[in-house]
Amino acid sequence: MQEIIVVGEQFSGKSSILEALSGIRFNANKDSHTRFATELVLRRGSETAVKVSIRFADHSPTKEQDQAAQQLFQESRFDKDTLPGIIARAGQLVGIGEGGTKISKDVLRVEVTAPTLCSLTLIDLPGFSDSAAGDPDAGQEKIIQELNESYMRQPENIILAVVTAGSSLASQVVLQKAKRHDPNTELTIGLISKPDLAVADSSDEQSYVDLARDWQNKHQLALGWHVLLNRPQQDLPLKLTPEWQFFHAGASCSATLLDCGVENLQSRLWEVLLEKTKDPEALRSYLLGIAEDFHRLARDGIEGRYSDAFFGDLDPDGANMKLRAVVRNLNRVFAVTLSTKGARYKFEWDGGEADKSSESNATFPDHLQPLFELYNIAGPETITGKDLETRLRVMASDNQGTELPGMPNGDLVFRLFKLQAERWRDIAQFHLDQVLNFTKAFVENVIGFLAKPNQHTTNGILASCVDPFLSEKKETLQTKLQELLLPYMSGYGLSFEEDVYTQVSRKRKRNHAARILDRLEKQHPQPFGFGNRQAFDRNTALSAIVNSEDFESDEFGADGVVEMMLAHYQMSMRTFIDNVINLAIESCLLRHIPSILTPRKVGETSTDSVNKWATESQDIREKRQKLQKEVNVLQEALLVCNAHKPRELTDCMYHNPNH
Repeated sequence: MQEIIVVGEQFSGKSSILEALSGIRFNANKDSHTRFATELVLRRGSETAVKVSIRFADHSPTKEQDQAAQQLFQESRFDKDTLPGIIARAGQLVGIGEGGTKISKDVLRVEVTAPTLCSLTLIDLPGFSDSAAGDPDAGQEKIIQELNESYMRQPENIILAVVTAGSSLASQVVLQKAKRHDPNTELTIGLISKPDLAVADSSDEQSYVDLARDWQNKHQLALGWHVLLNRPQQDLPLKLTPEWQFFHAGASCSATLLDCGVENLQSRLWEVLLEKTKDPEALRSYLLGIAEDFHRLARDGIEGRYSDAFFGDLDPDGANMKLRAVVRNLNRVFAVTLSTKGARYKFEWDGGEADKSSESNATFPDHLQPLFELYNIAGPETITGKDLETRLRVMASDNQGTELPGMPNGDLVFRLFKLQAERWRDIAQFHLDQVLNFTKAFVENVIGFLAKPNQHTTNGILASCVDPFLSEKKETLQTKLQELLLPYMSGYGLSFEEDVYTQVSRKRKRNHAARILDRLEKQHPQPFGFGNRQAFDRNTALSAIVNSEDFESDEFGADGVVEMMLAHYQMSMRTFIDNVINLAIESCLLRHIPSILTPRKVGETSTDSVNKWATESQDIREKRQKLQKEVNVLQEALLVCNAHKPRELTDCMYHNPNH
């Protein structure tokens, strides 16, 4: 991968720009300037590792220098504030004292590997002396020139040429230096720093506005210009940042927002790096790294291992990144929804135990309520025991078979079951769609995290690998759902007979016991503590039960139909929930996510496809450049139109209130 070298005048903000690009602080003191070249090599890896070395320009390191380096650069950790200390210790080793002005030709190289880093090489170089500030030290200036040119002449390096809006453009030599080594400006990106320091309405400000819009023929760059503020933003909206205000300083100013801010600069640099990479194997190696990390993060997400920085910390903001937790919560909501809203009818018996298959779960946790509200499905229709008996008698009469009188019709049980379970399909399909949507978001976030800031690579992988995978899995899940529903909707999905018999028997016993107690309480309240105490014996209890109309046999066995249907429904529902979770979601979707992008798939991909994934195609690049030229023409036309627009006089008259 090519390197990015940052060149410009002293105090032009180069180190601050590097900090904005990498998230790593370069200088501890904002008033200090770079005195020797620093190569910061960032690579993504599963573990954090730091290697620091110094390349001496005029001699090989002495034994004493080697020993001193080993003592000074024992880094076991690295964060955004570690580099200034390394640079300070390196300055001591190469003979640059604190507060001195010496420039060294020696090079500090810091190689950092960490899971959260983008693979990038940034080089900070001593800045050119401002000739307007006085005659610089000739010897020191020669070292600066040689050091900068040694990097600029390397054809694989991208030159980030920094000019500061706080100084006159004519006094800054960096563009001349860059053009000497890159005459076609194919490797140079211009960057205007400190736009807030430009004097309002001055000729210098207008020069930088024209420069930013690439209107100055003398300084036009094939890779364009960018504007970046050097101090960090406090999460300001884009229209409130000085970059945006600089571009839109007047009514006649208009420019694309893609040329403002650090995020757009990161994305642009990454696109340029990949476009300029000539070696297809280098691009393939870059994609192989993404594939390896994707496979690891995808498996971690599925197995619930959240130690990687991608998953965030314990804060709820990163909860959607933790796929296993999200799927478990969705499965829990699905089970509750099917239990409470999956039945078409909720039965209320007279004097017996109510049907609890569709009762709401009062203990459902508050933190899952937002997910539960996604399943916006109406509850079951309530039907009383009398209405049910009436309907069942009609249905039983119309569907009589060869069963004996008073025996339940088995076919009627299954038909009533299908009617009761007809909502299962819609609820299960909605659940599968929700899991698929969260899976899609998870995969997109992983790819974006690994390919950042290269949006083109992200889009290429999503279009080539992720979208086909998700489309295929959506069809697979629909087919699997039809398969899981088939025994219940189109056949006879029998439950284990012993379990059904046990459940039906228990339910009958509970209902019979409840009816007996209810009848005894009404006719003979004395055993229950009510009324006058009278004789109560076995015959009295038997008479109360036998004479009760509640125990008269139904000629069609309607009571048995409902009891058997409900027992079959409860057992089948639990089986169906388990099957949707295990046979559909786990087996057909989740276990295949790590295979979306694998090193083997990248290795087998053609070179043309690798180039399409990693970089813009030539036709898209040419189309983008053509559109940019059209934008520039329209901007010039707008200036002409504004010049002929009728002007309104500003009322600046002072009106004395005493007259």
